[in-house]
Amino acid sequence: MSQILVEKGTALIRAFEAATRTGIVGMRDSFANLQTLLEETASQRDILFLAVTDRQGKILAHNRSELVGTQLFAPTTFESSSVDAKQGWLPLQSPSGKEAFAVYQAFTSIPSRIGVHSRRQSTWMDFCGPNHLAWMDRCLGDQASGQIPPLIFVGLDPEPFREALKQDIRMTVLLAAVLVVLGLGGLFSVVLARKYRTYHDKLLDINAIASEVVASLPLGLVVTDLHGVVVFLNQTAEGILGVVAQINIGKSIQEYWPPEMKEVSVRLRQGERILEEEFSLTLREGKLMPVSVSASHIMTVEKVTIGFVYIIKDMKEVRQLQDALRRREKLAAIGNLAAGVAHEVRNPLSSIKGFAAYFAVKYPDGSDEKIAATTMMTEVDRLNKVISDLLDFSRTSDLQIKETDITILINHSLSLIRHDAEIKGINISVSIPDDLPHVRLDPDRFTQALLNLYLNAMQAMNQSGELSVRAEQDHYGHIRILISDTGPGINAEHIHDIFKPYFTTKPKGTGLGLAIVQKIVEAHNGTITVSSEQGRGTEISINLPLDYRD
Repeated sequence: MSQILVEKGTALIRAFEAATRTGIVGMRDSFANLQTLLEETASQRDILFLAVTDRQGKILAHNRSELVGTQLFAPTTFESSSVDAKQGWLPLQSPSGKEAFAVYQAFTSIPSRIGVHSRRQSTWMDFCGPNHLAWMDRCLGDQASGQIPPLIFVGLDPEPFREALKQDIRMTVLLAAVLVVLGLGGLFSVVLARKYRTYHDKLLDINAIASEVVASLPLGLVVTDLHGVVVFLNQTAEGILGVVAQINIGKSIQEYWPPEMKEVSVRLRQGERILEEEFSLTLREGKLMPVSVSASHIMTVEKVTIGFVYIIKDMKEVRQLQDALRRREKLAAIGNLAAGVAHEVRNPLSSIKGFAAYFAVKYPDGSDEKIAATTMMTEVDRLNKVISDLLDFSRTSDLQIKETDITILINHSLSLIRHDAEIKGINISVSIPDDLPHVRLDPDRFTQALLNLYLNAMQAMNQSGELSVRAEQDHYGHIRILISDTGPGINAEHIHDIFKPYFTTKPKGTGLGLAIVQKIVEAHNGTITVSSEQGRGTEISINLPLDYRD
């Protein structure tokens, strides 16, 4: 502001001096026009006064002529070393009492002779004296004679600049406040963005974990909206229902819902809550699958239903375990009974066989008595075999576990029946990999189980055929032994009964052979399954863990 006012005041002073010099040419006989020039120049809006003074501050000329001879500033002002006597600016008071920004400079443009001011009574002559040269020496000085020239002052109004400065300050403060707010907002946004990114990443992790957990659940999970459109379907539900999620998501559940589940859906829409209800699902292939179903409403915080969730549990393994438990309990009871019966019957049988042998020796060959005695001994032997089987069946599963090379064990067991197989024209094929690991088992009891399976297969084929024995390690690390024959196969209605005690389709069978095999396999923590097709033979599969655990 000071720089602008100084430049403006300097420009006005130079313009005034130029006008004065021009006036020298046209106004040699009078100084009257000097006053007029002061008044006209000072009539501009932002000029408060225009004056010529000596170095002690006495006014020699002023735009208000009545102020001539008065003091514009203190006589000691220019005694300060900080004030330049040639040019500069001072804060002075204008005749109206308003603070002025006074720009001053040495005034060198001097009229050539004295005149009388035409407008006012006071004249330059009155103040400076009648002698032109005396006035020159006393008042205005002469640069040529070494006198100090007077000063010309332009009093400018600083208020517009101050208002502009205040407005600029207000604008600066406003902008600074805006920038501070924006800066704080930006900082807050950065903090929020970081928190959002952190929470977003955590949410993604939680979502991924939840998705993986839900997808890997051993339970079938189906989620639908209010209209029965599938929203989510995990892999277990796909396996149970026999559908593919990518195909069925977005479609109505009624398209592939089993009849039993449609009834559950109706009950659920009626407001019922289904919890652990067990029934059998009728799948597309016509098969029945035992399941346990729970179903519930999906509600918002405001208790508004937005969908339904169905949890389907495959009960097949549970049913199998339940059946196995019941079978073991039944077998245990039969075993205890068989042990008691065998003990009570075997002693009388020994006596009967002894009497039969006595009579067989006493009567001649070919006689009816001899034939009866011989038949009695044969039937006693057969009954004794049944009792032996009963004892084997009732024997507790006390195993003598040891590290066993399964390849050697299978080859040894096959060597025991190889002669009978050759007599019947049955070919034996063996497929065992070289790197098959050892198994912890009871070699004697397991050999007994294998022999029973071999003999059953050979009896089924009777004459000719092929007995195939294979061993392999599955992807769970278990040893799988597969025994197959080319016999007539087993009827479908008998498949589930062949391991039951005393069930047999053979005229002279006891029905305990496969039951004993199953008991031995299960005692080794293994499983045994059978698959057969009428006219295409039968295959028995035994799965054994590598490490037996009691």
